[in-house]
Amino acid sequence: MKITVSIGMLFFALASQGQKIISVAENKTTGLVFRLPVISVDRGSASLLAQKANGAENIVLVKAASVNIAATNLTVITADGQLHSFIVQYAQNPQELVVKDDDIEVKTNSSLNTAARATNNILHARDESGEVAFALVGAYVNNDQLIFKFEIKNNSPINYDVEKLRIYTKDRKRNKRTAQQETEILPIGTLGEMHAIKAYAGDVWVIAVSKFTLSNAQQTEFELQEKSGGRHLRIILRNHDLRKTAIINE
Repeated sequence: MKITVSIGMLFFALASQGQKIISVAENKTTGLVFRLPVISVDRGSASLLAQKANGAENIVLVKAASVNIAATNLTVITADGQLHSFIVQYAQNPQELVVKDDDIEVKTNSSLNTAARATNNILHARDESGEVAFALVGAYVNNDQLIFKFEIKNNSPINYDVEKLRIYTKDRKRNKRTAQQETEILPIGTLGEMHAIKAYAGDVWVIAVSKFTLSNAQQTEFELQEKSGGRHLRIILRNHDLRKTAIINE
């Protein structure tokens, strides 16, 4: 007797056994964030690209090698010996680009709320364009997380629609003989409406990332880009700013 099993039924069966389903595209990177450092990454197929993020031992970056790859699997082992298994499927526009360990999500949500209420401790880290002001007002540390608090104000009559917020670390001075290296930093948690700021309105954003440090020759940049507009904003964080981080307890 011939038995036919659909892809959808297979995904449902695997998900019910504890395997999380994630979606990837060839032109977007999906970040998997774990509570502990990653010691091993195994791909089910060469059509899937996966690597640990530079400067972050607990993040794995995943994307498709080409369009419409067949469903496959990904296995990650963390420092506590825990095996994390994922089913990976192709999607032209993945809905979830940051996938977090459940333990991290619970801890991060608590840290974000604590940071939102904490006293501001950063001054003079701001940028402004077209009556939109973007300011870093707080930097905090909670165990293995760095948490940044921003204030954004739109004093114009035009809504500010967010294309994306990039966070990356790079050298302060460019060496003419070598290409400048940028290390992308992926958020592991956010608080606030980060899609748009209405006209004559403002908001507070809180963003958690895996902890990192800077040398005197490096800087971290927070680059906010407007969708279909030119009011792009950039804040630079240097080593002396990072040393002002305050410890917060959940």
